[in-house]
This record gives sequence, structure tokens and C-alpha cells, in this order.
Amino acid sequence: CQMLAGLPLAIELAAALVRQWTCPEIAIEIQRSLDSLASSMRDMPERHRSLRATFERSWDLLETHEKDILLKLAIFRGGFDVNAAQEIVGAQPTDLTTLMDKSLLRRNADGRFDLHPLIGQYLQEKLGQDLHQRQSTLEELSHYFARFLQGAESKLKSSQQPEFLERINKDFENIKSAWVFATENKYLDLIDQSLETLYLFFEGRSRFRDGVALFEAAWDGLDRGQHVYWRLALRLGALSYRVGEYDSSQNLLEKSLQSSQELAIRQEEAFAHYALGNLSYLRGNFELAVQQYQSSLEISQEEQASYQASQALNGLGLALYMQGEYAQAQNYLQDSLKIHQQAGDPWGKAIRYNNLALIAHARGQYADAKDLYAQSPELRQF
Repeated sequence: CQMLAGLPLAIELAAALVRQWTCPEIAIEIQRSLDSLASSMRDMPERHRSLRATFERSWDLLETHEKDILLKLAIFRGGFDVNAAQEIVGAQPTDLTTLMDKSLLRRNADGRFDLHPLIGQYLQEKLGQDLHQRQSTLEELSHYFARFLQGAESKLKSSQQPEFLERINKDFENIKSAWVFATENKYLDLIDQSLETLYLFFEGRSRFRDGVALFEAAWDGLDRGQHVYWRLALRLGALSYRVGEYDSSQNLLEKSLQSSQELAIRQEEAFAHYALGNLSYLRGNFELAVQQYQSSLEISQEEQASYQASQALNGLGLALYMQGEYAQAQNYLQDSLKIHQQAGDPWGKAIRYNNLALIAHARGQYADAKDLYAQSPELRQF
């Protein structure tokens, strides 16, 4: 019933199959082909003897423009909003209303639209038969979400971070489709536009394995001589240590650092030092971590890259804390916190308050530690 999403005819046709198949087998057959939902009963109208016949009847009754819109909407995964429908498909709000009136489209409580799963499956089959239409719609999808992700990068470093993390989360399946299409077709500009925001999303939502899987598949298909290859390798390496793949991470990060130095891309170099600092920290080599963070901080300050500087300051604070250098660690963390307070970044502020609380506790300043801890969980509720 969940797969059929309450469609009465589909439930009736599926129920008739339980005499020959188990429920899991029926589900597999439905996913394989809509033709499994059919009946040979002669006392039923012909258009109701199969789900495909019902859909074909509805399809035939549509205007040409409505068919074009509906077919393109099948490109979406996990729903879509009105802006995406307009930009990618060319559907106006009135078009969406018409399709809803004909029970071919649904609008959810959050204002997003989606197709009934079985209608979506039917339309995806049709779209798959028109390779030119499918290709051109995927092109539009990839360009749209690359622009969206590029614009969202600064938002994820500001007070709008919670809103944009959730927006990306809601459209993640669409973004994933756009990313895969861009990487398969080697659209380097679209990969480059999307990369940093995707990395920040995977970090911000702790979806490290999702990030490793997506970035690794893309990285394997790129040529080593391309600039975006090393940007991607650097972020893949930065996510790899999050899932315990330390050796792989080390290899990727060191090669990315070398590439950024050779190409004189200073902000990438700063990020590579920072990521290597994190890896050294996780391996318990705090002295080396301090060196890497210090290099990252110096470059970031030269480049006036305040966000990366704050990351390096935070790393320095933690590494020095682990070495018992509490006063110096506190100074670095307070400097890092100031940057995030100016930006209004709630996630960054929460982490810094938490880290400052650790130091206050270690120094026996329990009242201060309590106050700092009290601010950290509140800020994490975004």
C-alpha cells in the first residue's frame, strides 16, 4: 500500500496477485514494470483492466502542452518547488494547477510538488523513450542546481545556514541527479560551481559517507590535469578521514596540497593545510597538527579568507588544548568565535562555544564552562 500510495485501482489489482506471489515479490514486479498490475477479469471495463491502460487513457486526454510539461516533470526525484518547475521545465503556476486538478500532480504541506510514485514511474518510462527530451531536460536540471549551489555557498557561512541546509536536503535527490549528469558528461564548470556547497552540506549534516560516495564516483571519471580534479580530490580527502579512511585521506590531501602549491592557488593550499591538520589531530599528532593549522592560518590571513582563517583558529585551539596550552588555546578559539559571530553562522558558533567550554572546564572555571555549554546546545537546534 505504501508503494501504491493509496491509488484504489492499483491496490485492487495488486491484491489480486497475492494468490500467486508474496508481497515482496509483488513489490519487485511493480518496480520492474507497471504491466504487472493488470487483470484478465472480463467484467471490468477495459481501461480498468490494467494500470497502464488507465494511465494511457489519461495521457491521451491531455493537451500537447500539458503532455510536454508532465513528461519533463518526471525528471525530478523527491519532489520540486515552483521555481524549479518554471526554470527547468517551463511550467507556469497555472500549468501545475491544471495538472493537480486532473489528479496527475500533488502539492504537499510544505508547498512542494510531486508525482504519485506510479504516475512518475509511467512517465519515466515514456521519458526514457525520448532520449533527446530526457537529455535536454537533464541539461536544464544540471545548470539550474549548479547555479543554486553556487549561490548557496555564502548562505551556508551566514545566519541563513539552517534554511539553506534544509533546502539542499529537500532537493538532495535532484541535486544528486544533476551532479551525476554533470560528472558523466564532464561539465567541469558545473562540477566546480557545485563542489564547495556540496562539501559544506555533507559536513553540516554529517553525511560523510554520502559525500565520499558521490565525490569518489565523480573523481574517478576526471582527468588528472584538470584544476577541478584536485579541488574534488581535496574535498574527497577531507571527507575520507571523517569515515576513518586515514591512509586514503593522507594520500589525497598531500597530492592536493602539492597541486595547489604548483598552481599557486592559495586558498586551496590553505584548505589543504587545514584538512591535513585535522587528520594529524585525529591521529594524535598534535604538534604536526599545530604546524598545519598555523600554515593554513597564515595563508588565509594573507588572502583575507576569514572563514578559512576561523577554521584554522579553531583547529589551533583544539590542538593546543590537547597539549595543555589552555591560555593560548582559549585566545585562538575566541578569535575564531568572533569571526562566526560576525557572520552569524549558528553551527560555527555552537562548535566554538563548546570548545571554549572544554577549556574552561579543564582550567577549573566551572561556572564559565556551564554558561558556555548552555549556549552550545541552544545554537545547535537549527
